[in-house]
Amino acid sequence: MFKYFSEIDLDNIKIEKLNYDNLNLTNGFSCGNLEFDFFLQGNAIEEHRVSTYLILYNNDLLGFFSLSANGIYIEDNDNSEISYISSAIEISYFALEKKYHHVSYNEEEEKKGTKFYLSDVLISKILEFISNYIIDIVGAQFIILYSVPEAESLYSRNEFKSFENYMKKSNKPYLRECIPMYIKSR
Repeated sequence: MFKYFSEIDLDNIKIEKLNYDNLNLTNGFSCGNLEFDFFLQGNAIEEHRVSTYLILYNNDLLGFFSLSANGIYIEDNDNSEISYISSAIEISYFALEKKYHHVSYNEEEEKKGTKFYLSDVLISKILEFISNYIIDIVGAQFIILYSVPEAESLYSRNEFKSFENYMKKSNKPYLRECIPMYIKSR
């Protein structure tokens, strides 16, 4: 479809809620992670703990993400007896179609080794979507995610920070190898 994302009109990237009318767009989706692929093609439409959205360009599926409401347990580093739970929106899933991994802005930036990819643009669009349509409704203070190690640099480039130092990580077994990260919602 395109080799560099400078070839596309970024304003034409759309975010649509996954539903039975657009479910066919997920057929054949492969991000390189079988669990994510299976979730999108098999469970996402019926999963009620998250809301899943498709990222589309000219009706071509670039990727998807899922959001859920969550809370994070925060401890005061100076006084371990003080703790509280703060509201958060969790990006539970984010994946790009494999052919769009590491798509650079243009050939010149690719040759320079610039680490600014289509995935960076899409994370910005997801954060904008959350800010415009979700935060005002639920009033969350943070946007959190649990990054697989190979994606940590993507999130760090986009101002997410590790929250292990003062927030407690979820104890779900499938998140054991993941890095908990956050960004303030405003």
